[in-house]
Amino acid sequence: MRRLAASGRHVMAGLVVAGAAACGEALPRPDHVTVPETVGVVTSFDQIDCGLGRFHLDTGEAVDVLDPDCQGPERPREMFSGTSAEGRPEPGGTWEDGPLLLVGNDEQGPWYAMAGGSPGCYQVFGDKAYLDGASLQFSSGLRLPVAADFEMNRDREDTFLFHSSDFICLDRTATAISAFVVWGN
Repeated sequence: MRRLAASGRHVMAGLVVAGAAACGEALPRPDHVTVPETVGVVTSFDQIDCGLGRFHLDTGEAVDVLDPDCQGPERPREMFSGTSAEGRPEPGGTWEDGPLLLVGNDEQGPWYAMAGGSPGCYQVFGDKAYLDGASLQFSSGLRLPVAADFEMNRDREDTFLFHSSDFICLDRTATAISAFVVWGN
């Protein structure tokens, strides 16, 4: 079982350099870059003391996510602000179409992200992000790969800023596979 808490293991990367976004808005440049250490679809969860839960993944792993409101130095930060865990079962129950869970540790400590939806599209919305070549860079510092056949409902540019009203679909490996842009950039 994996416990999401601070550790000595860090994911370090250089800052991303990108051009200016359309409409004169600056790209949200993070002060660090991090990638997931564990990714999986939640199949069930159990209650834990001072935690959001012990999440059992389709990979066979179990991950404890501590409650951000608990006291202590090991509180994880949430990387996606507009996601939810809809359909959460009673503790010990099976989670039908459970969310995609990403967890990791970096120089700022432990973090987690949940993307709800279904196997064809785990949705991320409510966060600024931009395309940077074959990567999707979130303002939180999270960097995810982009599929070679990534689709958008508008012309793709090498550097494209996503706003909080847009949503991005991830596959079960946390690779961005498509995006729906609500308003123009």
